[in-house]
Amino acid sequence: MRHVALDRARAGIEKSLARFVDKGKLSAADRDRMARLDPAWLDAQYNNRARIPEHQHLFDRWSRDSAIARDRSSRRLDVAYGPGPAETLDVFPSTRDDAPVLFFIHGGYWRALDKRDVSFIGPSFTREGAMVVVPNYGLAPA
Repeated sequence: MRHVALDRARAGIEKSLARFVDKGKLSAADRDRMARLDPAWLDAQYNNRARIPEHQHLFDRWSRDSAIARDRSSRRLDVAYGPGPAETLDVFPSTRDDAPVLFFIHGGYWRALDKRDVSFIGPSFTREGAMVVVPNYGLAPA
């Protein structure tokens, strides 16, 4: 038995995709892949490493700059916020009692990276009086 809400949702998606094709913002082939939720096509859309050939250079720079930030900044590293080994956060405190807090969640599509890769975020904001908190979290299985 078909579900009416699912049929309506699919019809709405197909109508929206047709508008993008009509405006030249989406090819008919991509529309068809999206409409059937083709896993290979969807993976290609979210795989930024494949889209940015120099990604390793960027990651290396982030790592180097983050190590410097941790070395030169006031910080509390690996503060537990939950029972899991990945449930920790790094805190870059402010000298202000009423400091705003920047809670920076690293990217990686729940598949990659670590809070230590983005510590470089801290100094720019702490210099301006903010506290920076960078959480880690468990990554999705491959």
